[in-house]
Amino acid sequence: LAQIRLTGDVVVPRTLTEGEHLDLVADEAHVFVVAAGALQIEDEGHMPVIVDTGHLVLLPRGPGDKRLVASRPGATVIICRFWFDPDSLRAMIFALPQIIHIRRAAGTEWIDGIFRFLMMEAGDVQPGGALMISRLIDLVVIRALRTWVQQGQSSGWLGGLSDTRIARSLKTIHEKPMQRWS
Repeated sequence: LAQIRLTGDVVVPRTLTEGEHLDLVADEAHVFVVAAGALQIEDEGHMPVIVDTGHLVLLPRGPGDKRLVASRPGATVIICRFWFDPDSLRAMIFALPQIIHIRRAAGTEWIDGIFRFLMMEAGDVQPGGALMISRLIDLVVIRALRTWVQQGQSSGWLGGLSDTRIARSLKTIHEKPMQRWS
């Protein structure tokens, strides 16, 4: 996670009518939270996924061909756009699934607070506002990834981070890469 660097530049609330599509650029990374109502993620050949009030969705490589549709009237979404900086560890970014869905129960202690603060900063015109927004989006993405790993939904070396012993071993190996390990 320390190797991932990103820059965020947009925080915008959007209210949709029932059946209206949330238009996001297909290949741009986004993270959003449903502040009210619900969205439905539709993907050809798969059952729709309901994203309810308080749920967070991370789209590390953009929505691709998935459609995001308001499934209730007055669905309000707070959208953050970001991009991974070129020096980030690309292998990790591509190891992430196309969609990471964090339900309210898993993120209730942090999602509300950080998005409230994001909206406060988005409406503020003080110097350093763009930097604050970028850093807050950075925190949201890192926290979403940590929550996702803790839920045990990841696989491969990312999945190993959810096991305390394996995570401790990986950390030690990364701290002393030149040491011979058995």
